[in-house]
Amino acid sequence: MTRAPRTIGVIRGDGTGPEVVGEALKVLHAVADLEGIPYRLVEFDLGADRYLRTGEVLPDEDLEGLRSVDAILLGAVGDPRVRPGILERDLLLRIRFELDQYVNLRPVIRYPGVRTLVPGHAEGDVDLVVVRENTEGLYTGAGGIHRRGTPHEVAVQESINTRHGVERIVRYAFELAERPGRRRKVTLVHKTNVLTFAGDLYQRVVDEVAAEHPSVETDYVHVDAACVYFLESPSRFDVIVTDNMFGDIITDLGAVIQGGMGIAAGGNINPNGGQHVRAHRGHGALGNRARHDQPARGDRSPRDAAPRARGARGRRPRGPRDPRGLLQDDLDAGRRDGVHDLGGRRPRRGGGDRMSASGPSVELYDTTLRDGAQRADISYTIEDRLRILHKLDQAGFPYVEGGWPGANPRDTEFFKLATKETLRRAQLTAFGMTRRAGERADRSQVLRDLLDAGTEVVCLVGKAWDLHVTEALRTDLDEGVAMVRDSIAFLRREGRRVFFDAEHFFDGYRSDPGFAMAVLAAAEEAGAERLVLCDTNGGMLPFEIDRIVREVREQASVPLGIHVHNDAGCAVANSLVAVEAGVYQVQGTINGYGERTGNADLIPVTADLVLKMGRTDALPEGSLEHLTELAHYVAEVANLAPDSHQPYAGRYAFTHKAGLHTSGVARLTRAYEHVPPETVGNRRGVVASDYGGGATIRMKAAELGLDLPEDAVPRAVQQVKDREAVGYAFDVAEASLELLLRRAAGWNQPFFRIESYRVHVEERVDDDEPPLAEATVKVRTNGTRHIESAEGHGPVGALDNALRKALANDYPELDRMTLEDYRVRVLDDTHGTGAVVRVLIDMSNGEREWTTVGVSENIIEASWEALVEGYTYGLLHPRSPDGV
Repeated sequence: MTRAPRTIGVIRGDGTGPEVVGEALKVLHAVADLEGIPYRLVEFDLGADRYLRTGEVLPDEDLEGLRSVDAILLGAVGDPRVRPGILERDLLLRIRFELDQYVNLRPVIRYPGVRTLVPGHAEGDVDLVVVRENTEGLYTGAGGIHRRGTPHEVAVQESINTRHGVERIVRYAFELAERPGRRRKVTLVHKTNVLTFAGDLYQRVVDEVAAEHPSVETDYVHVDAACVYFLESPSRFDVIVTDNMFGDIITDLGAVIQGGMGIAAGGNINPNGGQHVRAHRGHGALGNRARHDQPARGDRSPRDAAPRARGARGRRPRGPRDPRGLLQDDLDAGRRDGVHDLGGRRPRRGGGDRMSASGPSVELYDTTLRDGAQRADISYTIEDRLRILHKLDQAGFPYVEGGWPGANPRDTEFFKLATKETLRRAQLTAFGMTRRAGERADRSQVLRDLLDAGTEVVCLVGKAWDLHVTEALRTDLDEGVAMVRDSIAFLRREGRRVFFDAEHFFDGYRSDPGFAMAVLAAAEEAGAERLVLCDTNGGMLPFEIDRIVREVREQASVPLGIHVHNDAGCAVANSLVAVEAGVYQVQGTINGYGERTGNADLIPVTADLVLKMGRTDALPEGSLEHLTELAHYVAEVANLAPDSHQPYAGRYAFTHKAGLHTSGVARLTRAYEHVPPETVGNRRGVVASDYGGGATIRMKAAELGLDLPEDAVPRAVQQVKDREAVGYAFDVAEASLELLLRRAAGWNQPFFRIESYRVHVEERVDDDEPPLAEATVKVRTNGTRHIESAEGHGPVGALDNALRKALANDYPELDRMTLEDYRVRVLDDTHGTGAVVRVLIDMSNGEREWTTVGVSENIIEASWEALVEGYTYGLLHPRSPDGV
């Protein structure tokens, strides 16, 4: 039998309304297409724009048109030019009252990966529905102003509650509480100690209806106490029934505990005559009839949900089906805000593609500051860690693991400083292990150190391999599970969000899958938000990762993560395979730094996720173009040579030799390049050829705010190529790059001219004093010759002091410039003391920071070049007069 088409009225609204409605219509079309539901749209020109054009808000003929449709998709309406109250009263409230949309339904759900103002809540704590009476109470508009404009003016707002109105909303709440997936509990929220008449009516009706639903537990909470419980223990609530005004208040508070109004879905409903759904800021919703009026939730039972999800992929079930379940299944795996397991269902591969063009979400977790520091030749200072932290924050990584507080003084001090830093995008996390065997969690010093670190999120590691529990920890498997459960539960009680790293999980799963899964179950039960599967030995191959992740995904009901080492050379591949198999969080380090052969390299992992797998939200828009810069920056701070052949970010990643490849690239770049190099901030190079480079220079000049003449571009390209060939690194020394571009355009710095410099170091071998460095510089500034000498702790310090003295005669602003860091790298260690060295100097004037570079076989000469460049740049970009 051919279904009659559903008619859906569309009011696109104003401001963000049309955008939200447009996205909702994509969802509507996808579900209708998959389920074979015919429908037609009827557009209504209503809202602020109509009112400003014509003075009409809701003409009677449009109201009748709205009566005739099966559902209404309503976008946000409003405009600053329209006086408050007009659209609210004559459009929104009139639709509500005329169509008798007496139920306002608001589910309140904590979404994985979404930050809230109450970080102590986990997903399982926040799962309730507010049933708000929508047509009575204080919002009926009854009342008025008496003696307007006189000193005795009186404003009266009357609350109207009818037996009919109260009983139908209460019955709806009880019927909702008995639906699959709910916990069969109804809580009346009111203020019976003050609103004695209305409160008494609500309470009596609840008591009467409860007698007809013996399986439903009832409760009463004053509205002020309900606000406290929302923040303190929202798990107390399942279905809340309340009047219009109180519902308006607590649903906004519900949005706070689920992440904000942008993800607060809801709808105005007439269960008896049709459903009319309002699209809120972050959501659209699909309207339907005949008691299917709860927003897409479906059955919360994981056991029942898995077959249903599999059924959606295969043969269509017989008989009619509520399309809301399909909608929710796809959103679980496809939302950009990190939802992977809403309502107990597991994500399905590719689900989000069925709802919109964007791919499923993935969450990046950087552990360069901890795992990366375990590389044998890396030793970060605290300042190094802070610099990398801010660079990762700028790149948009959502989580950055800072280290293990309490493990050593350096990590502990870092957290004292880092938690006071302002981060725009990244969330700093602390790492630690579970309590020891036989120890109480609340007496564990390791867990106390984690609390003292002051981070909202803690990543806790625990053993998932039976071998480690019985041989390394020398305890039994039950205690191994208890250590995980107790530690996470303790941290959750202390208000921390917890990610759980299941150490050696894959080896443990192969050895004893029952124990490995018991560890995950304990972590999930205790409140872990992520279950991170770790290949700690780094020996797994991609096909093994794929199989095990898929098996675990069928049993776990919180988002999974992946953390792999590179001992078998498969860390990047294993991470990507795990994402395809269903994990949500990917852990790794910049440049793959880590113990032994390293960890998964987040540079190619991120690029592959975005460019190859369609996970376009792995980093914020615009961040991918800075991957090369990020890779080189971290390498320089770590005092390691960047890997010239690193995928995507290496200096030679897009460099082609002369011959067939060169001519091919010249004609058609994609013939020999899998992605355009500029997508990751790299640039194309051709060996033994003058091809390429101009576009990059133009782009960089524009980024630096320089108007570079066209005839200067070839000179700048050649100078950059020549200098990089001998060891300069302009990716991390943009101040030197800007000066080079200016000089290529004919600029000569007007501040000072160096005549000469010299430095000597004297050590008297018979005394215990340290060597003495002394430098002399001869400089001309503004036509005056200055000869200054100064001592220092070393030759570079002495040169810095002498140059500063000479320039300060005419440039007192140098008092605010400081040399922040000085780094030396040997570029060719095959020539012994004659090797070429690169010197990088970081300087600051309190308002901005900059880096300059010098290269030479003579370390003094390289240092002098970088030092002079640093002061030149500082004088070119002086501190603002009112800078603090």
